Amino acid sequence: MKKLFLFTLLSLASFSTAFADTYIENPKNANYGQSSATSYPNLTVNFWGQLQHDYVVSSEGIRDKANDLYWTLFPTFNLNLSPKWTFQTTIALEPNSFQSPDDRWFDDHGLYVDRMLLQYRDGPLYLYGGFMVPKFAVAWERAPGVFGVDIAEYYPMYDRLIIGGEFENDMGKAGKHVWGAYTFVADTTIFSNSTLQERGRLHQSDGGVSNTGDLESYAFTLEGRDIDALPGLEYFAHYARQTASGINDQSDESRYAFAVIHSAKLTEEILAETLLEYVRIDDADGIEAQRREFTTAGLKLMRGEWNTAVAYNNFDESQGGITAYEEDAFQISFGKDLGGGLSADLGWKLHDQNGIEEHVIGLVFTYLKDFE
Repeated sequence: MKKLFLFTLLSLASFSTAFADTYIENPKNANYGQSSATSYPNLTVNFWGQLQHDYVVSSEGIRDKANDLYWTLFPTFNLNLSPKWTFQTTIALEPNSFQSPDDRWFDDHGLYVDRMLLQYRDGPLYLYGGFMVPKFAVAWERAPGVFGVDIAEYYPMYDRLIIGGEFENDMGKAGKHVWGAYTFVADTTIFSNSTLQERGRLHQSDGGVSNTGDLESYAFTLEGRDIDALPGLEYFAHYARQTASGINDQSDESRYAFAVIHSAKLTEEILAETLLEYVRIDDADGIEAQRREFTTAGLKLMRGEWNTAVAYNNFDESQGGITAYEEDAFQISFGKDLGGGLSADLGWKLHDQNGIEEHVIGLVFTYLKDFE
């Protein structure tokens, strides 16, 4: 089944590439933290929130007929100190676990600080420090559809103290290419915990990769866009190395991510965005010879206020080359922009967890608003 889904999506990607002539700006690319105000300091707020209800129509496991109703709220506060300096804080309210085996009606919600960064921007130079989810891969934020990001959300390196920077090289017709590097360590401060429903504070004695107490882990990124010969194409190449703590891990973890996003105008009315991504994690969690691989493919078609999206995800975990666990998901969804920053999407997902299948229907309302 997964080969058929992947072949279909790749074929659709090729189709949209053939008709590419217009780049579509993705709202998730918004350069939050920069204000149009002329007096400083000033405060701007970017709000992104979702209300989602998932219903398991049928399952071969224990979640048959389960309901899951929950919030995902991310308000971002940008204290713009000057045209170049910004202090950014993002607060999050969301479930502490990805899914519940039973009915969940706004239960298991944790309130925590997702990001707290001091940022400096001067032309092509961007420097930052604080704590956040480090940049690594893109499907976990940009895969289309109601369920497109679900499996990809397994791989981010959550809650890291970080220092990093980026430099954009504008090469004219050859495109804009951004080089980045950062060093990081697992966050063991009070911000690693949550309130309302606690997720538990991390301590250095708990171990785990990058939980070393020092900035020993590091990453490099390269991204590009606006290439005349490849209109509408963005590419992403990321590498990260998480140093073993020596407590419950044996090896440093290495991870690689490669992704392309292609935006095109198929007709005067139909816009398309295609995403393809592959992520590989070697010595995952510091366990020697344990490998995790993630594949994501998605296509979103937009016409006026309407959209439809298909996405396929695969997660494979192996030990010494032998598959120990595999997970697949295919989703299709339809949505409408309701105006005023509000949209609604209805989706269906076929989810296979190591041979146990379930069918899920999800309805999500999304609200996006900027305040200055």
